[in-house]
Amino acid sequence: MREYARRLAAQLMVPLIKHQAIDASRQQRINHLRDHLNELAGLLNRQVGDYWNMPGMQQARHSVAQHYFGDGYGLLDSVLRQGSSAKLPAVMAFTDRYTQSMRSIEQLQTQIQALRGSQRAKREAIAAMTLCCALIVALIILLHISRRRMLVPLLQARKAIIDLADGNLLAARPPRGGPEVEQLFDAIDVLRANQEKRLQTERRLAEMTQQLKHQAETNTLTGVHNRRALETIGEQLLNHAEFGGWRVGLVMFDIDHFKKVNDVHGHPVGDLVLKTVAQTVARACRNEDNIGRVGGEEFIVLVPLADARAVRAVAEKLRQRIENLRIALPGGGELRVTASFGIALSGPHADWDKLVTQADTALYEAKHSGRNRVAGLERTETMASPAI
Repeated sequence: MREYARRLAAQLMVPLIKHQAIDASRQQRINHLRDHLNELAGLLNRQVGDYWNMPGMQQARHSVAQHYFGDGYGLLDSVLRQGSSAKLPAVMAFTDRYTQSMRSIEQLQTQIQALRGSQRAKREAIAAMTLCCALIVALIILLHISRRRMLVPLLQARKAIIDLADGNLLAARPPRGGPEVEQLFDAIDVLRANQEKRLQTERRLAEMTQQLKHQAETNTLTGVHNRRALETIGEQLLNHAEFGGWRVGLVMFDIDHFKKVNDVHGHPVGDLVLKTVAQTVARACRNEDNIGRVGGEEFIVLVPLADARAVRAVAEKLRQRIENLRIALPGGGELRVTASFGIALSGPHADWDKLVTQADTALYEAKHSGRNRVAGLERTETMASPAI
């Protein structure tokens, strides 16, 4: 449009400079150029149609219509109307007015370029934001994949190791992951297998230790405590009794005429008698009582939380159980035995050896008073049938 405007101005410049009339040929060229300008104006409206409603474009459009097509065309028409007149405007006056009317189209061009630049900047900003959003989404997806394939397996591996440390040997289900995760859980499985072997070894060792302890503390023949174990238990009970303010009863007994049993029936029968008597006494005692074999045919029963009456009652019950025994002999027939009992009761600052000595003295008294009886603490004794 600027080019055609310059061409129009050029068609008028010669007549204006020479002060010549505008001939018909020049008039025809001028009209032809104006027709092209009108076509360009319609093309401008079509091409710039999307921009007309944008900020600043209404004013630019009005300026083009008023100055370019208004003042510019008006100036051309004014010159053309004067055609052959000698009163054509001076060149400088025409140039100033005509150039002033052309500035509106330049302003429109500048406005459109600014809008295009703004739109291009917006598009670039939108593209940058879109790229940033895509990068953020990709980062989130990458973090999610990393968490699922690395962090979650590591946390599960940590839990599996803690479970192993706590003794939970159930196999952990390995999560989905790469070969590194599989190798990690394979290593945990190896650790679990070693842990199982170690625990099995510890259990077997504990069982063996318990068996050895039981063997060390148990009389092999009778199955009750041996002398050393009973002494340990007795000293512990006396310490607890001293601290708790209660008393421990000690019942000592041995089988009457046991040497005669061995001499008449043999040692196997003697062993049978010892075993039967020990088991009978063990069944008759309470769970908290402790029985042990301390000599050939001599036994001790410890009765915690006792008094004189309770200790005597326990001894009497055991005496009767032994007296009522019917021991079947291997070759047929049966054998009856009795036992003599001596009892003692702990007091303040009790000593194990002194307590045993007191019970042993009472047992000696029971034997010399006829056997098959209870002696000690109270002076009255329980009489029974004669021993074998």
